[in-house]
Amino acid sequence: MMFFAVCLLTGCNFAEHPNGESQYQSFAPDGIPFVVADSSWDVDGRGNHRTVVSVKQSKHDAVKATLPWRRPDMRPETKNVKATAYVRPGKTLIAIGNFDAEDRFVRLSFDWDRLGIDPSKAVLRAPAVKNFQDEQTFDANASISVKSKKGWLLILSQN
Repeated sequence: MMFFAVCLLTGCNFAEHPNGESQYQSFAPDGIPFVVADSSWDVDGRGNHRTVVSVKQSKHDAVKATLPWRRPDMRPETKNVKATAYVRPGKTLIAIGNFDAEDRFVRLSFDWDRLGIDPSKAVLRAPAVKNFQDEQTFDANASISVKSKKGWLLILSQN
């Protein structure tokens, strides 16, 4: 308590050294750096990605928890193309929306075993939908152009 009172009176700064650099060591075990945020997490825009770790009993003052999952992109707040999949055995409906002000290219990746589709026989097509999209067929392994503020309804199935 006394420490906090002294810091309050003397103006301690926990985030930066006198030279303006962060007091935290850089850490990037998988090539993606962990950084200290410069603003609070936007739950409405980015979601609530919390992990709860429960410890029933410990003989130690500290517990180490390893959380193996990590988002693979460095700037998730810049990802304005969203996709949702509605999966049925052998057939999947994919809705893609580009919420960005610019056209974007996306490449979808599929877990073929879980979808029950042989990748060598996969067909990715956009059915004709009046006032929305023309019929078109795509290569399931290639990038797809998504116009700004537009999207696609795609059906992935096996030929």
